[in-house]
Amino acid sequence: MARFYQLLFSRKIIKNKDILKLMYTDVPPDFTTNYCLGIRKIKIEDIMGYNHGGGLGTDATYFPELNATISIASVEADKRNVALQIRDLLIERLRKEK
Repeated sequence: MARFYQLLFSRKIIKNKDILKLMYTDVPPDFTTNYCLGIRKIKIEDIMGYNHGGGLGTDATYFPELNATISIASVEADKRNVALQIRDLLIERLRKEK
């Protein structure tokens, strides 16, 4: 998942930047969810990320500022919270190394 997201946002899969931009353009009228076309915008501290999480405990997020993708899969859907905490810790570590 991480490799796919990294290639996707690096324009290696969809080369046309206008098409890719559509994927992370807000879908009206509900701006409170930050939902785009299959991708959500999320912010961890002050870093913007583009995310898609599955109901079964999977999560992939690309962070352009860090040029990094983090993908986490939990084998138990009800433990997805733990996966997101791990993602947040990884972001903190990447920021320190930047």
